[in-house]
Amino acid sequence: MTVLDPTSVPVNLTSLLEGFSCWESLENLTGINRKYWRIGTLGLLVSLAVAHFAGSILIGLLSWVYPAYASFKALEAPSRKDDKRWLIYWTVTAFIHTGVSIVDQILFWVPFYSLLKLVFFIWLTMPWFGGAELLYGQIVRPWLVWAEKDVDERAEVLRQQLGHAATNVAHQLLHTKSHASAQKSK
Repeated sequence: MTVLDPTSVPVNLTSLLEGFSCWESLENLTGINRKYWRIGTLGLLVSLAVAHFAGSILIGLLSWVYPAYASFKALEAPSRKDDKRWLIYWTVTAFIHTGVSIVDQILFWVPFYSLLKLVFFIWLTMPWFGGAELLYGQIVRPWLVWAEKDVDERAEVLRQQLGHAATNVAHQLLHTKSHASAQKSK
């Protein structure tokens, strides 16, 4: 077994961490050369970055691609027993991903956050755990039942406002086009 010689590590990598005052204390406390501590810290940081990247890919596959395919299979099957399960999943997932997009900005730097998030999405997605059904029954459904009337009213107002805005834009485009045609024919 070969032992890593701290002097063989490129200076530009470990020198990034030299400015911190903790290295001397760690060396005095443990008897391990401070350059080894910097190498270990750098290795940990790189490992966490790779785990975050790989975790993001796995979470995307697990929380979007697999459920989309499973939903397709459920829709194509003659039985409708899985349809409700996947509707519940997508309803819960919509709420969770909205919250996760905010939480990710705060907790992305926490060690093993991506791993914990991956485990959570495994629990949420895989049918044998029933995570989506549990969250739906305990949190999402009660909240939606409570907020349903208000959400419906606000959605109707928004639908009307968007309809009016689209109509106005269409009229302006037609008016501009007809005005340009009239100017061109002069």
